[in-house]
Amino acid sequence: AAAAAGRGSKNQPATGATVGGGPLLGHGFGDILDIAFLSGYTEPTLVVLHSNPKRGGGRAWAGRLGRTAEITVATEEEDTARDDYGEEMDLDNKNTNIPETVGTGTKFGLTLTAISISIHQRRSVVLWSLLDSIPADAWNLVPHPVDGVLVTGVNTIVYVSMGGKIKSALAVNGFARIGCPTGLLPPTRSAKIKSRNTCRASAVVCLECNPSPLPKLALQLDGARVGFVARDVALVCLGNGSLYSLELH
Repeated sequence: AAAAAGRGSKNQPATGATVGGGPLLGHGFGDILDIAFLSGYTEPTLVVLHSNPKRGGGRAWAGRLGRTAEITVATEEEDTARDDYGEEMDLDNKNTNIPETVGTGTKFGLTLTAISISIHQRRSVVLWSLLDSIPADAWNLVPHPVDGVLVTGVNTIVYVSMGGKIKSALAVNGFARIGCPTGLLPPTRSAKIKSRNTCRASAVVCLECNPSPLPKLALQLDGARVGFVARDVALVCLGNGSLYSLELH
């Protein structure tokens, strides 16, 4: 019936359009959560948020958000005390310091892949891919007006440039670490003491909370809608109707 509705006479073009089921195509992207077209490229470019088919079965499900472990991290203050002769000292308060524990993050991060589509040549080329580098709670893509895309999750907002570089990662609540890959986790206290460098100083992008003097956030972005109102300003509307301004610096 749908095909008959779009059939015209010999002198008239067909005006109807139908969408029918075709053969299943293997894309090799695992579970696809969202797709969007990006601006700023000469060819149509599609960005895909998906799971890694080669890691953990390639399925994206909520149970992976809690795949963390608490590990003991030694600090400089916990080094064994020694006397002038190099012998260990038996101090009463030797074990009073509680070792630092930190969540290791998830090993099931999502992947963001940009694909350039050539219409005339009928082929596609992968421009870049952030393998297992996106928080596991990500679910929505919001294209930037001219440069890159915002990847919004339930607990995080990640900004990725058109060159495939993570520029910033914002934690919107205290559960953001649970779904973050280890590459986005900030360094531990002991690592900061040894290196004397923070993420900002070493040009490594890590998960950060709302910068001071702004208050820390306690938001839930499931069901939220995000849209750009200016080049570096986006409006975030939560499920309860609350509005927030997101600024990129």
